[in-house]
Amino acid sequence: MPGPTQRKPAHSAVPIHELLALRWSGRVFDARWHPDDIQVTALLEAARWAPSCYGDQPWRCLLFRRDADTDAWREALECLSPGNQKWAAQAPLLLLLLADTRFSERDADNRWGDYDSGAAGLSVCLQATALGLMAHQMGGFDQDLARSRFAVPERFHLMAFIAVGRQLPKARVPRALRESEAAPRQRRPLAESVHVERWGRALELAPLRPEEDRGEECAAPLGVAVLTVSDSRDESSDKSGALLVERLRQAGHRLVEKQVASDDIYQVRAVVSGWCVQPEIDVVLLSGGTGVTGRDGTPEAVTALLDKRLEGFGELFRNLSWEQIGTSSLQSRALAGVCNGRYLFCLPGSPGACSLAWDRLIRAQLDARTRPCNLAELRPRLREH
Repeated sequence: MPGPTQRKPAHSAVPIHELLALRWSGRVFDARWHPDDIQVTALLEAARWAPSCYGDQPWRCLLFRRDADTDAWREALECLSPGNQKWAAQAPLLLLLLADTRFSERDADNRWGDYDSGAAGLSVCLQATALGLMAHQMGGFDQDLARSRFAVPERFHLMAFIAVGRQLPKARVPRALRESEAAPRQRRPLAESVHVERWGRALELAPLRPEEDRGEECAAPLGVAVLTVSDSRDESSDKSGALLVERLRQAGHRLVEKQVASDDIYQVRAVVSGWCVQPEIDVVLLSGGTGVTGRDGTPEAVTALLDKRLEGFGELFRNLSWEQIGTSSLQSRALAGVCNGRYLFCLPGSPGACSLAWDRLIRAQLDARTRPCNLAELRPRLREH
């Protein structure tokens, strides 16, 4: 699966198809690249085969290619909101998606036309991902200007513009966009969107059975414990801990323990030291308490337990954090080390920081397939004398 060059896969409770997981709406397009006719046709065929009520296919599309008609493409660009114009100006292909409000084969209003045209738009985005391209849908545009400029009949709703192109290599991303492009993707939990049988009865996901807990195949699954250090969070509001649990399961590891502890050095130390003598625990992930305020004491709690420190983890994490938050990264005291044959990782308390640490550093090092070397394969040797 090609996908955009900078991958930000979706992190779901259970694995979803890679095509869905890799689709994301970036804003940095390579202005020097143009799609060929086959690629453009593939995008449009994907829309053509989207499902629709009675197979009526209410979607319509206005196509603007910069390499074919620069003036028309620029007229389309000028319909976008100023904020969208800033980045969409680099996209070589713009599509204006329309929805017919009437059925084409019967004399009746089609109240599903907008819905069906949305399905066609998603099909375009997924096909773009399959082609190694990137698509970004936009609702911010001047509908009256677009309708007048392109002579769109009144019976059609103007739904969205879609910018399509090839993603700009990471090294060439403008500084002003680096933070937004690198920021982790976020979605609300399923329980906030899914109601069971009647409104207000939130979905409760049953605990995964061991065979479901594996996520993707892992060469050497590890037992992981997760501790959130916070005076204000509990299990119901612990987004960072939930994120780490989701990530480790997706990677094929096992969740052995999960707790929330207050910002108390001795309580944190007691929990971690207890976990580090349990034979089924190989890794401990801690989030929170790595800042510089008076109650931030996770590094002090953990350092006393470490046999060795992995200095490179903190250095690399702050370097990656610098790309997103600049000089604010110096406030992070994230660290890692070895305690009684277990790996300990102390991460900041925000979901974004936990996502950054797992996605860019921890995940690969806990995978025995990572080359040239990884932490997972060294576990049996951690207690050598």
